[in-house]
Amino acid sequence: MQHWNSYWSRTKSLNSFAEGEHSQGYKGIVANFWQTIFKSLPESTTILDLATGNGGLAVLAQQFNASFDVYASDAANIAPLSQHAPSDSNYKHLEKIHFYGNMPSETLAFENVQFDSVISQFGFEYAEPAAALLAVNKALKPNGEFIALVHHQDSFISTDCKIGLKVLKDLSKDNGLLLQLQDFADFCQSITNKVEPTAEQQVQFKQKNVDLLQQVKYQQSKCNSEDELDWFNLLVKELLPAIIDWPKTDSKRVEELRDNLYSFQLRLQDQQAASWSNSDVEYIKTLLQDNWSSYEFDVMKIDAGIFCWVIKARK
Repeated sequence: MQHWNSYWSRTKSLNSFAEGEHSQGYKGIVANFWQTIFKSLPESTTILDLATGNGGLAVLAQQFNASFDVYASDAANIAPLSQHAPSDSNYKHLEKIHFYGNMPSETLAFENVQFDSVISQFGFEYAEPAAALLAVNKALKPNGEFIALVHHQDSFISTDCKIGLKVLKDLSKDNGLLLQLQDFADFCQSITNKVEPTAEQQVQFKQKNVDLLQQVKYQQSKCNSEDELDWFNLLVKELLPAIIDWPKTDSKRVEELRDNLYSFQLRLQDQQAASWSNSDVEYIKTLLQDNWSSYEFDVMKIDAGIFCWVIKARK
């Protein structure tokens, strides 16, 4: 959980694995799906966004209807408002949401029959399903509905994450770029006079710099697909400042970069482990036969292929 605590405490992104405009809220097919759901809900509906992260789905609900009473929980130690200033566009929505960090989906500390609707966007699947479904059921009012979009094991997202994990592991090998960058940083730190290095240090620096850049080109050439190359370029982009701005590079700086990439690797691994297969869904169906009046599953697809599972269950 520490890698998630660290991630949410360092980012203003409302969603995990989000970039650009998507970091400040859901767009496109995801937003369209949930807005259709929200249209069906009456005014002053009480909603719980389960496994909220920094509040992406909760914010979308608040944006759609300001009369919704929105709660948001997560197993990680979240505090979204601490990452935002009053001048940020989402601040006015975030401050209306009741956030609860350090609250796993399996042990929701809310009153029974509190919520009209429990929703989750790429979050419920990280929990142990039997305990989490029981907790959600207890939190829902009679006839309340649980709706979640869940990672699919065969989705293009899961496939892309596998590629990212491969590239990260290649970078971390004993002869990989990260270890060579650490050696480069140790050498840069040993140069006390950065303005006028000795002649010997200049020769050593030039050689280490050449070796490092050659390693970048070598590992880049080993990428077997455009997707793999995209991942490589994305990850190396985070490392390049430590090479270019070498006077400010030391062991600690590179250790932090390595720690960040390792944390990223752990989050990708979690996503892979959480994704539901067909057999997982069949198991979830057996759990829903108790305490739920009805349920349905569907697979959401877009042009790129399978996007996710859709689960809807009525108490």
